[in-house]
Amino acid sequence: MKILVLGASRGTGALCVGSALAKGHAVTALSRTPAKLDVTHPALTKVAGDFHDAASVRGAVAGQDAVIICASPGSLGTIKEKPDYFSRGTRYCIDAMKEHFGDRVMPPIRQATRLKEAPAQGKTIFEYAPESNAAEDYLRVVDLLVDGPAGSMKRAVGQ
Repeated sequence: MKILVLGASRGTGALCVGSALAKGHAVTALSRTPAKLDVTHPALTKVAGDFHDAASVRGAVAGQDAVIICASPGSLGTIKEKPDYFSRGTRYCIDAMKEHFGDRVMPPIRQATRLKEAPAQGKTIFEYAPESNAAEDYLRVVDLLVDGPAGSMKRAVGQ
């Protein structure tokens, strides 16, 4: 499988790159500074690009089988300067994925405090906060994986 990792140079992105390579996938690692990703592998392609540049994201998504978004700001100051940091970049990614993958794009899981609290309580999100946005989002993804778009629609209308 060909996997694109956005925000691949450090943290979660770098871990995703390493894991995907270890499992035999071909990985394209997109980051502002690809040289910061201290990994070399024959199945790894490092690409300079910006999560906030629609053309950059669109070009990187083309030809991929899957996309993992791990982009993060270089500092908290960036969020103060650009409060739409995540929403704008994520919108570019979703738009590019819909263009490339069509209806196979799964909706993002919304962040929720309860989602972060559940593991500390030794529970899944479904046990800890079944009414939360995150639980609803995960159920929607499961429906899409198991039943395709029709299953998700059945749940929405209560069938």
